[in-house]
Amino acid sequence: MPWITKVMKSNYFAGKSNNMAELVSQLPTSQKVAENAGTIMMYVNKRPYIQLDGGEWTLYPRG
Repeated sequence: MPWITKVMKSNYFAGKSNNMAELVSQLPTSQKVAENAGTIMMYVNKRPYIQLDGGEWTLYPRG
């Protein structure tokens, strides 16, 4: 069952469910992504890439 369906069926927002561990078990995961005005940084194949102001994606410089 999709996660949001599980939350809605549990009546969590009505205060009728207190089993948070069960609700958050089996949540899908995703890669890290950081974004602010004009900058996006994300990992692809465990390597950090950055995009500045809508430009080209480039490997993030290290050190």
